[in-house]
Formats: sequence, structure tokens, C-alpha cells
Amino acid sequence: MAGGDPAARGCRGGLLASRRPAATARTDKTGRRRLRQDAPPGADPPWPSGACPGARRMVQDAPQPGHATQGAAVRRARRPPMRRRLALLLPFLPRPAAAQVLRGPPPLRLIVPFAAGSGADTTAQIIAPPLGAALGRTILVENRPGGRGIPGAEAVARAVPDGQTLGLCDTAPLGMAPLVDRPPYDADRDFTHIALVAETPTVLLVPANSRFPALENYLRAGRSWARGLTYGSPMVGSLQHLQGETLARLTGARLAHVAYRGTGAALQDLANGQVDSLLVPLSSAMPALHAGQARALALSGPAPDEGLPGVPTFAALGFGPLTATSWMGLSGPAGLPPALVTRVNAATNEMLAQPEVAQRLRAAGLTPPPQPLDPPAYRQLVLDFQAAWRPVPASMPPIARRTSPA
Repeated sequence: MAGGDPAARGCRGGLLASRRPAATARTDKTGRRRLRQDAPPGADPPWPSGACPGARRMVQDAPQPGHATQGAAVRRARRPPMRRRLALLLPFLPRPAAAQVLRGPPPLRLIVPFAAGSGADTTAQIIAPPLGAALGRTILVENRPGGRGIPGAEAVARAVPDGQTLGLCDTAPLGMAPLVDRPPYDADRDFTHIALVAETPTVLLVPANSRFPALENYLRAGRSWARGLTYGSPMVGSLQHLQGETLARLTGARLAHVAYRGTGAALQDLANGQVDSLLVPLSSAMPALHAGQARALALSGPAPDEGLPGVPTFAALGFGPLTATSWMGLSGPAGLPPALVTRVNAATNEMLAQPEVAQRLRAAGLTPPPQPLDPPAYRQLVLDFQAAWRPVPASMPPIARRTSPA
């Protein structure tokens, strides 16, 4: 067998000695060489009869010299440019993703722990465009309502401290919740407090057709009427709730608290006569006041509000302990880079100094800070508020609380 047909000498010898002119080579798209038999039917196969299957695959799959490089060059030439391919994908991408493809940095997420239309949401809608322009970022407002603002604040505290998530948190989750509840975060240790944005006083509202023209008449009825009076607040344990209890204790008036889940249903009940009065943030009450659905008897700010001429402060009427404002500001998770905190604080203070921004805030019942606060000063404001109001819940007697189903 050693001197016979070369194929009979084994796989290697048979393969190397085999040359069949009847077989022509073709190359497929993968760059592999394929053999096509052009001989008439009945002719010998393109490999020796004694070649093993492995040799056959070697012949079939042998790459044609230089063809893989040529094929790759052809494919690259036919491939559309990267920008064109991205443009073709844009209609199938969500808007934030499309913006990220074309503009680079992803949008900054601003969590608001309250529902759309609330005072905090109104503030966020006012400041998001100019603040985003100052930072060179798109800001997306994300509402996380419910639970007295605690779940939304927790989402801020649990976010990755990379500057992609901030929160517009206010008095409820950062100031009052630690005093009357057990939130799943520490309002100081788990946050980086960046900048104060605005403050708003509490306003005592009565229906537009109420028989009480002034606070004196209101308190007289609370002392003389057998049933007393009812007052609603946005939630149990809110600043407005504690201010109502303080007013009742200072004056001896019987004021029964009605807790609502937000201000929308409370204002509707006030207009329908279901509740005698409300203590709510001025920023939430401005639409009802402008529409003539309610009247303001007093404010809890340190000075009268220029948007409500003729409405006195509680301090001017002799009830100084009620002086307090609901504040809101930008906070992030603990551990934010100091350079980022400084930049956001500077951009926020520059934005608040713009006359058009300050005017829009005041029209909504919000007061920009009289002077810019750096991050340590804003953090101290939060701590001072807690210290000032901490004794009030502890000294409150048991009271009847009725929670509105709204």
C-alpha cells in the first residue's frame, strides 16, 4: 500500500497529494473556503477516497489567502457611519436615552417627596429649568408622594452619591418626621444638605363666606361654642398640626384637628364648609386665595407677606410662639463629593438671585432666602428647626384625631 495510490498512504499523504481540477473554490460570507464540484455526475469527489473526515473539513474550511482582510474592508465600507446609525435608533429610544446619546451627560434626577401640584412640586417646576442651565444638565422632576414625604426622602438618602440624584426636601420629612415618627433614616447623618431654596409661612384660612372677619372673632368662637372649631392640616405631625395645637393651648380655644393627606382635599372641604378652618403652607393656599375660595386671617412668618397685603402675622397679634416657616432645599445622599456640593450650592444661589426666578417664587407664596446659605449653614438651619420644635410634641396632650378619607 505504501507504493500505491497516495490516498492509501493515510490522511496526510492522501490530502497533500490530491489535486482535482474538476473542483473549484468558492468563498462564503464568513471568509471560509468552500469547494464546489463542477465535474459531471459520477465523477470522483474533490478529495481522495482514502482521506479521513477531518481532512475533508480542512479542505472545506480552509480560508482563502487575503480574503478575510478584503471581506472586512468591504463590510466596513458598506457600514453606515456611527452617527447615522445612532440617528436611525433615536425614534426607538425613550426621550432621556435619546438625549443622552446626543448630549452626553445623563439627566439629573430631582426627587420631590410630594404629589404634583403641591408646594414642593411648584417650587421644583420653577427652579428646574434655570438650575439645569446653570449646571449644564437637564433636570427631570420625579414625584414620590405618600407617607408624609418619608418614602421620597428615603429614596434620596439611599441613592448612589454620584451627583445623579438630588432631592427637594422640606420641613415634613427632614424637620418634623424625626420629632413625631421613626423614619428609616437619620435626617442629618444620611443626607448631604446643599442649599436652601425657599421658605413659606403657614396661613390660617377660613371659607370666603365665613362669619369670622379676624382672628379675634375666630378664637372667641373657639372658646364659646360648645363644639368648638375644627381645623385641618396637611397631615398628622406636620408643622401646621403642631402650630394649631400651640394656638389652642395659648388661647384656650377648643380646636379639633382634622388630618388630611395633602392640601388638595383639605381646600376642597374648606370651600364646601366641611371644616371650619385650615392651617396650611401659603404656597399651597395661593390658588384658593386668588380664586376667592378662602380668606386668610393670619400668617406665621416673621413679617407680613407682600402678596397678602393687610394680613397680619401671629406675632403681631400676640402669638409669637407660632412664628415659623416651612423651608425646602436641595439635599443629596451622604458622601457627595465636596466639589460637587460646592458647585450645586453656588449654582442654586446664582439662580435665586435672578429677578425673574425670585418673582415667580414670590407669586407662588414662596420667599427666597434673604441671603445665600452655604451647605454648613443650611445643615445648621435643619438642626435648629428640630431643636426649636422638639419640646412641642412631647408636651401635647392626647387629642382626638380624625383622618379624612380623602
